[in-house]
Amino acid sequence: GVCFTLCLNMSAKSDDKLKKRLKSFFDKNASLGKRWKSLTSYVEKASDEDLNKFFNENFYMIYGVFFDSFTAYENSCKKGKHSNSEVTDMMLVLRNVLTHLSELIRKKWQTRSIAAVLEKLLYKENKINVRVPGFTLLLIFLEAVQVLEAPQIDLFASAIDMSVFAVGPNQSTRFRKVALTAPDKTCVLVPSNNAGNPENSVKLWEDMLAYVTTKPAVFEFWMDQLKKQYFSIFYPEVSKRVGISDDDCGFPAYCPHPIQKVNITHLALWLSSAQISTILWSSEENIQLILEMFRQCCKLPISYADTIRVGITTFMNLFISRSFPLPKELEARLVEFRKFFFQQLSSVFTINFEDKQQEHCNLCLEVVAQFKQIFLDRYEGFALETQECLLNTLLNTTIDVCKNNTSAVLARTMLDTVYFIWIHTKRNTEEMWNNLQRGISSTFGLAEAITQTRLKIIQLTLLIKKKMYPVRKMKKKPPQRDADGNEIGKKELPQSVCPDSRKPLHEDPLDPNISTMTWENIDELIYVWNEVLQVFQNVNSIADPSNHAKAIGVICEVIENLQRAEEGIPHAARQEEMEREPLCLIDIFGHWLFEACYLPDSYIQGKALAVGALCQLIVRHYGDSLPLELLSHFYAIIALCFKNHPNSIVSWSILQNSSNVFNLALPGGNVLIPHYINEIKRVVKAPNIAKEVRLKNIIITCSLICYPNHLESLSCPLDFTSGGEYDFANQLRKDITSILIDCANIDTDPEHKVMSIWGLCTLICEELTHTPNITMIKEITRTLLPFCSSCDALVARAALDSLSTLTLFFEPLSNLDDSLIGIIIDILCSNIHRQLLEAKQSKTYVLNENLVADHFYCLLDWIMASTTYLFNKRGVATKIFEAIELGLLGQKLQVDSNSVVIEK
Repeated sequence: GVCFTLCLNMSAKSDDKLKKRLKSFFDKNASLGKRWKSLTSYVEKASDEDLNKFFNENFYMIYGVFFDSFTAYENSCKKGKHSNSEVTDMMLVLRNVLTHLSELIRKKWQTRSIAAVLEKLLYKENKINVRVPGFTLLLIFLEAVQVLEAPQIDLFASAIDMSVFAVGPNQSTRFRKVALTAPDKTCVLVPSNNAGNPENSVKLWEDMLAYVTTKPAVFEFWMDQLKKQYFSIFYPEVSKRVGISDDDCGFPAYCPHPIQKVNITHLALWLSSAQISTILWSSEENIQLILEMFRQCCKLPISYADTIRVGITTFMNLFISRSFPLPKELEARLVEFRKFFFQQLSSVFTINFEDKQQEHCNLCLEVVAQFKQIFLDRYEGFALETQECLLNTLLNTTIDVCKNNTSAVLARTMLDTVYFIWIHTKRNTEEMWNNLQRGISSTFGLAEAITQTRLKIIQLTLLIKKKMYPVRKMKKKPPQRDADGNEIGKKELPQSVCPDSRKPLHEDPLDPNISTMTWENIDELIYVWNEVLQVFQNVNSIADPSNHAKAIGVICEVIENLQRAEEGIPHAARQEEMEREPLCLIDIFGHWLFEACYLPDSYIQGKALAVGALCQLIVRHYGDSLPLELLSHFYAIIALCFKNHPNSIVSWSILQNSSNVFNLALPGGNVLIPHYINEIKRVVKAPNIAKEVRLKNIIITCSLICYPNHLESLSCPLDFTSGGEYDFANQLRKDITSILIDCANIDTDPEHKVMSIWGLCTLICEELTHTPNITMIKEITRTLLPFCSSCDALVARAALDSLSTLTLFFEPLSNLDDSLIGIIIDILCSNIHRQLLEAKQSKTYVLNENLVADHFYCLLDWIMASTTYLFNKRGVATKIFEAIELGLLGQKLQVDSNSVVIEK
């Protein structure tokens, strides 16, 4: 009770003090200065309740003192005296007038006088710390008036100086109202040094929207004023279109960027509020303004990246995730709004990135990620029209980015996202797949587009291999074990390699975005694979030769993957395990490859790859014969390439990929013999030819060894267009012989020498079984003999073994020319003699015992093969026995001719 009494006493004392402050105010004989000081002192200390009572009871006197004090201050300003604190006190009193006497103001009490005061407070020459609170007073005043008259509307419209933004593209802007300006400097209440600063205008505009945001109950009133007086200036085109304005006033290019930033920030708050958003969506004028704000938001320069992000997030929440309220009556327009949203997102990729390219790239990557997330989360629920708009917008934006070569990282990510989305749609419409094919192929001027296409098509190809082509299962033998049951380690022996063997393919690691997809059946997978593959349908229209070669290389890689998969199918699996026949690769890829072979010489790299792939497709074992029309076209291409590109990467590619061309009995394939032979003759003598090409030269030549005798009476045109014939019986035999001799002599690779040596040996055997040409046989033999003492053990062994092989034809050789056998034996003995004597006479020479032994074995083969007694010939016998003596004794046996031989 005591405390309560004390509180009452203290409150009473406080009220008394406040009332004492008003003593001078109520004294009509007191000076204006004392009365004003008394009023402001009370207003600063009194409570809202007391102030409300005080102002309503004494409003006439209060306003009189206020207005007289304001007039007196104006007079002092004309004398050059200014006081920021006095103006602040005046605004404090005026604020209380507007707050506590709003009912009177609504009835037009002192509205003209108040408007005149506010106008003087809002002169743009005043300091901003006067204009900002003065502007707030204007808003309170207008809200109190409610039904505005023309002068009050004009005051509102001219309160913020927007002319400061009329620069650059907006330089020609016309305004309805000129910003409030003092008639002369004596009318300025508190002069400013930076009256034309754009930041002041932004501050006032931001305060206005902040004020409006806190007034949802009267938002409709404010929105009506804002769009007529300000938004119509910021967005004149849309305002005129929807009927907000009917003149040409406003910023013609774009809303000033600082203002746009403020608009987007507050629009996000408005749309998140159920009460305010209902008002915003209530008229078409508002709707179009909202959409225009977002459109221009997406076109802001990169320095406003955060504002762009706010705008995108806001409209994502509004139109996509639907976390912001949207009236039910607008549900029918959701497709329209979503299409608009997607289309505006593409503007982000073309904005002015100033000197912040990386920041722009990061923003674009965020937008791409949003496209992808929208697809994953919402695509199935979209209408078909919205789905197509989402895909086409992303595709068209990607095309523009690739063509402008903005950023390699951005282009890579966008291409990856486009393919990801299209592949996951699977059986999309034909029109959409056509859009993808035309769009991506138009970007092939950028190598990254081809790289990304390769990654996706290879991933789909690997899936087809896995799901469609059975793999040959290798049976493993059970491990050998010892008596104790322990596994016996098996010694790994080197495996022999076929000359035609190919290196294992390097397979890309599986992309989980594709490898984990589920498919209804293999046909659905092949459908998607084929649609993505058709991106290359205009591959031969790529202008840049290096990019063309890269694209053809992708096609070749796909072909090789599928071709090897087909070759690896177990025979039994073709009938039992496969759901469908292997893909017909020549039908799918043939027309592109044939077309590439006719391109100009500047596309030589792509042509080389294309013709090589054609050879791989055609020069291989098929279950059924290929159509003659296809084969004839292929033969013409090969001949043309050999003719137009001799000893080049094109001809090398043909040689490298068609080594079996004459082994497969292709109908009409013999017409290519002169073309292959002529090219091989050129390449054999050319320097710096790749090892693989040199190897295939020998293989192809060796495959023709039997042809001269099989085609003895036949010939073919030298060229498909000109005259002259190529004789298979004589000319071909000579060419094969000269090529193999040149390869044996010129090629530095021991393995190639060995193959050439055996080819020459086979050629002799072929001759001896038909109509032998002794001149050619002697030439070949003389070529083989020097290799018997080669420093390379592999070559020497091959030469000696080939000579040993000829012992099988001892009798035909003997009948043909007995001297040839003598030459062979003589060379073998001479080599033995030289090797042994050089080893004996030189301290540094290391005898190759294996080579000498191989010579003895070869010599033994000839002696044992003889059908006659070789030793009847003194010269042959002498050579043989000298070699044996040197081998056994290390020297010739010395025999005295005068000694008598005693027989027992």
